[in-house]
Amino acid sequence: MIIRTGYDEAYFPSITLESYDVNNRYNMRCVVVSLKMGSRGEMTLWYSYDEIVAFRIDVYREVWINEFHICENIWSQTTGKHLNWIDPSKEKRESYEEFSENLRRAFIIFYSGVSASIPNHKRHNNNSKEKHMRKITV
Repeated sequence: MIIRTGYDEAYFPSITLESYDVNNRYNMRCVVVSLKMGSRGEMTLWYSYDEIVAFRIDVYREVWINEFHICENIWSQTTGKHLNWIDPSKEKRESYEEFSENLRRAFIIFYSGVSASIPNHKRHNNNSKEKHMRKITV
């Protein structure tokens, strides 16, 4: 399904939604959302349930930025199967904190068109409740 915003794609993304049956089982559905900003680039988000568990950004901001990030499984067995379907290599998986920060940085790069040299600042938070929060706020 493609959702058109009706606006110039140079500033507002076209959105493509795809749903996949992992291992041909309906109850293991994984959703892929692709955002395309005309010739400025594309960002793909993989969801397991309502969580972004992986993303790819491919944009031009003074240089080409092409990154793929996937989170370690901190959720459920089914999400683990989704992650294995997306990329079976467990060596690439990032901690939830690192993944969240990379996703935040990617959204900033994708939507604002700022330089690719945005520093990747780590947030230090000793509150153990926040370390296990499931929602990623951008």
